[in-house]
Amino acid sequence: SEGDYTITITDLFGCTTDTLVHVDQITGSYLLAMAGNDTLCLHKIANSNIKVTSITGVINLKATLSYDGQRLLCTHFNDSLPGITATSYETLSRIVLEWNGTTPIPSTDTISLGELIFQTKETGLADVMWDLDASNTFFTDENGNAITPVLIPGAVTGYQH
Repeated sequence: SEGDYTITITDLFGCTTDTLVHVDQITGSYLLAMAGNDTLCLHKIANSNIKVTSITGVINLKATLSYDGQRLLCTHFNDSLPGITATSYETLSRIVLEWNGTTPIPSTDTISLGELIFQTKETGLADVMWDLDASNTFFTDENGNAITPVLIPGAVTGYQH
């Protein structure tokens, strides 16, 4: 019947939104919700897995990554490589990963250095990018020789439904 109604919409990601709707007369309406891959709700937790490949023989590394600090807040780092450390520079929207191994990495496969955990602050696409300056990101073998890995970029997309 005619009146004001509050409706709550919940999508597959668990995001909810309430809206007030005034109905003059019941004529029927359609509600369409769309969601793509790798999406999440605004102000929810997101992650970016930091991956590299072609690092056989690496025993020392420093990897500097930057992210969109307007859209993301880095809250945690889950390490995948034993002994790796992460230092967060929130005002610069930058994370520095460092690792000094006791034995070289034997794998030629793609490996995860760890996972950055973010809270989304604004909607939109937020890239997680490698700093390619040689003083900020480098991989070396036990003789100090540089190893050039394939660096895999990441991205986080936040949506407000």
